[in-house]
Parts: sequence; C-alpha cells; structure tokens
Amino acid sequence: MCLSLIVGPQDVHVTVRSHGTHTIILLRQQSDVLGEYRSRTPPSFRGEPVSSPVPAVVNEHRESEGRYLQVFSESEDSSDSSDDHEEGKEGKEPRSASAWETFCTGLEEFLARAQERRAQREAPGDEQQILPTAAGAESLIVGAAAYKLKTLSTGEKVLQLSLMVTRKRYRNCGVGRHIIELRKTQSVCGAYNAFLTHADTDAVDFFSCCGLTDDALLNDKFREVRDEWTNTTLMSNLPLSTTGELPTSLHHRVREP
Repeated sequence: MCLSLIVGPQDVHVTVRSHGTHTIILLRQQSDVLGEYRSRTPPSFRGEPVSSPVPAVVNEHRESEGRYLQVFSESEDSSDSSDDHEEGKEGKEPRSASAWETFCTGLEEFLARAQERRAQREAPGDEQQILPTAAGAESLIVGAAAYKLKTLSTGEKVLQLSLMVTRKRYRNCGVGRHIIELRKTQSVCGAYNAFLTHADTDAVDFFSCCGLTDDALLNDKFREVRDEWTNTTLMSNLPLSTTGELPTSLHHRVREP
C-alpha cells in the first residue's frame, strides 16, 4: 500500500526530509514483475473497464487517496492478506515552503507517469509485449522504512524507526521482520545503544515478535523521546553487539508469496 494513504503526503514529506533521516526501500526484480504482468490476461480481455472509477472525495486526505488508487492500488495484487501492521512514527519538524512545493510538483509528475504506465499495461493487445517501461517504482516496491540515528541528552546514541510500511500483498511474508532485522544489524546502520520505535496499539504485538519490548522500567531510560507521539507505545531493543553480521535469511530475495 502507498505510504501516503496511511499517514498523508505531508507527514511523509516532513518525516523523510527530517535532518539525519535515512530511508530503506525494498524492491522486486523488474524481470519478475514483468513476467507476472505478461502472464495475466489484460482487463480488456475479461470485459472489464481499463480504468477503475475514482472514489468520491469528501476531504483533502480522501482526495489524495482517490488519486493514488488510480495508479498505485491493490487492485493489481492477487492476495488480500490480513494486516501485519508495521508502523513507527517520528515527531514533525517545520517544513520549507519551497521544499514542499518541489515535493508536490514531483509527486504530480510521478502520478502522471505512473498512470501512463498502468494504462500501458492494461491496454488491449498482446500481453506478451508489455515493455520494461511499463513497470515503474509503483510496481516494484515491496516495503519501505525511514529511520534516524540520534544522540540523547544522556549521551546514548539511539536508532529510531520513524515510519514503516509493507505493501498489502507481502504482509505476513516476513518483509516487515526483514526490515527490522536490517535496522537491528549495526554493520548496516552503524553503532547505537538502543533501537526505538513508537508503536501504534495494533502494532505492539508485531514489534514484540521482532524482539522489541515495551518494558516500562527499561524504556524509562528513553523518556526523552516518549512524548514525541501520542497514543503510541515506546518500544526498544538493546543490541547484542556493535558489529552484528547479517542473518542468513536476509540474503534471500523477496519472492512471490
């Protein structure tokens, strides 16, 4: 699912552009995506409309949702797995008007190109002729996460997960855990004393399964970041070492569920 459908484009913009923030994006191989598209029967051959109707809009967020669904929806996905909710949040910072305008311009251009690519994939014709140019980022993305390393007033260096999302069809397939393990591996992210996130209520179990704890006594050490978001639970993980090797499972490519 598009991250902007969950928290809104302004939140994504502010968080990702926050000073010191890094973003990791997991992508499928373009050849795998093209092979999948070429194996499908185009909507026009099934007697279905090429373009899906856009939902009625009632506010700015709903309007954005409708625009994203036109070009980046789960209607092209084959599974409807239950939510493996994976989301952390980071405090907001003032944004530059010019940077926001640039972001909005780029977003409009991306949506236009993505809509053209989707129309190309769904156009009547020989499905075997779908070209590589018909598979853009909106087709390749599996999951993404933003994080930053920060030093607290106590001198401790923490890695804080800001935002995280897994595309709907890949939930419950280990993608979220894969991203968490990457974040916990200091040979990838650098040395830190603790890994933190502000978990939504329905994401606490997920992060617990990934080795983070909501233990109040332990997390009191990090009360400096406790109030950055409301209605969330601060969770943490203390690294076993500062030079962890990548787990064997992380060398495996993301495959179809």
